[in-house]
Amino acid sequence: AVFSVAITGVVVFLLAGLEPDPVTTGEDRLLATVLGAAMALISYIAFPTWGRRPASEAVADLASTTHSYVVAVLNSYLGAGTDPSTLPALSRAVRLARTNAESAIDRSLADPGSRQIDSQSHVETLAALRRLAIAAHTLRLRRPVAAAQWNALVRRDLTQLVDAIDIELNGIAARLQFGRIAYHHEPLRELHRAVLTASAAVADAAGDSNEMTVLVVAETDEMVDAVNTLADVLDRPSGSLFAPA
Repeated sequence: AVFSVAITGVVVFLLAGLEPDPVTTGEDRLLATVLGAAMALISYIAFPTWGRRPASEAVADLASTTHSYVVAVLNSYLGAGTDPSTLPALSRAVRLARTNAESAIDRSLADPGSRQIDSQSHVETLAALRRLAIAAHTLRLRRPVAAAQWNALVRRDLTQLVDAIDIELNGIAARLQFGRIAYHHEPLRELHRAVLTASAAVADAAGDSNEMTVLVVAETDEMVDAVNTLADVLDRPSGSLFAPA
């Protein structure tokens, strides 16, 4: 309302030197503003466009793009068919999806209280997805040019961990998109401990720690923690995080 009054005043002021009757111009402008506002309010009441579903869909899209990016980065270390040249595009897709999700959440929070999303759950979800993306960024930007050479035991355990992260993130994205679906959680923490134990044994045998292995172990630890946080948020009794049917 304040904005409309200010715009009307500016228009009348600018036309005062051109129109012979600025008062009539102001009255016409006021009438048009009132009619336009009334039409907008009637349309909003008759056909409300609540922001909960778009916000939930945007968060689900962010989870899906983050899943693709994280798994692609991890597979690039394993040499599992991921083309490293596609990683920057996946990174940009994550940034775009995050911007869309934050904008959709802001729109939903402007709705009446009964129609809003659960802001706390969405904030926690966005924070966990951001941690995943940052860990993937770190691995991508510090990825060695030459192909990674892994000890057979470490490669086996790391492959199992990456596959489990892939499955868990795929389930999380599906739950955000379709609602509550049951699936078996992967033992990510146990799988990460196996990678840590194997890499430590190799380092002790060699008498030195491989810098790349240390990096991967540290960042996958962050990823496991973030994925487990996401699973915990989605397992809560509240269903307000999911898009309504």
